Amino acid sequence: MNTKDLKDLYNLVLSDLHESIRKGTEQDTNQYERRIFVRNLFTTFETYIELLKSELIDALDYEYSNHKYKPDIGEILILEKRKFNVGKTGEYKESNLKLSLEQKIKFTLNLYCKIYIDDKDRWKSIDQYDNFWKALEIRNRVVHPKTISDYDISDDELGVVEDAQIFFIQIIELNKSIT
Repeated sequence: MNTKDLKDLYNLVLSDLHESIRKGTEQDTNQYERRIFVRNLFTTFETYIELLKSELIDALDYEYSNHKYKPDIGEILILEKRKFNVGKTGEYKESNLKLSLEQKIKFTLNLYCKIYIDDKDRWKSIDQYDNFWKALEIRNRVVHPKTISDYDISDDELGVVEDAQIFFIQIIELNKSIT
């Protein structure tokens, strides 16, 4: 998907997120609304990460000449989701690189911060960093339940996910301050 389409998709999922925040964080929410809120938060964040990756790819040809750090070939291939293997005949074959959501987030934010603020760890000092990863575990459990109880989100867990929104908002603010 190109950057323009990703921006359109991001705006669409962001509007879904606003609605699910309104319903999923109200007093006495039901489990369905909580699960929708968790899924929408991470769908929106994943779309935002894909948008950042797309913008990094778009800038490859011209923008990095003004920065101290330029992505190496490995980083570029990961951004482009490309992976190579050598078969029995000695010929190489390209395939799609599959990363977990956690890997995508960490890789993209590390690279983005290395290029634009010369500090790959800057994003790790943002408020609610720890709660974001706890919320991701909650999301993973709800999206891939192994038992029926994995599908439930407690009041405390809902609070963790609500706090994780702060991290997401601050990542967006960090990006705005850079560009």
